[in-house]
Amino acid sequence: MGFREKSLLWRGCYIVCCLAYLPWVVYLSLNDFDMVHSQYHRTKKRVQPAQIEQIARQELVDQCRKALRGKNRQPIAGDDSCLSLPTVALEARQKVVTERLTAEQRRAGRKIVVFYLTFLGVFLILPVFLLYQLFTLLSWTIKTIRGIE
Repeated sequence: MGFREKSLLWRGCYIVCCLAYLPWVVYLSLNDFDMVHSQYHRTKKRVQPAQIEQIARQELVDQCRKALRGKNRQPIAGDDSCLSLPTVALEARQKVVTERLTAEQRRAGRKIVVFYLTFLGVFLILPVFLLYQLFTLLSWTIKTIRGIE
């Protein structure tokens, strides 16, 4: 078996190894893919108007109750003055919540892009490229050593 046949043999083995490696790495990373996509979809759901109103209302109620506790006023059973919120304050808080949730959604979108680019580079392209370079170097070294003899 000549050098050319051996070269084709190691390249064939290399291709088979790469074809086995790539799906294996993707399979091992499915939980990470799911985690990133779940986070993105959760932030996407929270930007809906009904969710924004609910979040803004809850924040205002919590802020009101915290202020009342700061004044050492004990809440009376059945009397919660914090539940009647002025519409102007609610609308202002909705704008703040909308901005915050939109920024959070943009960050989650960027996180998906960075995750996929990093995964593609670090786990799929780089190992395959470095392994090919290693095999090429070993092949060249063996060929050079045999040429000296």
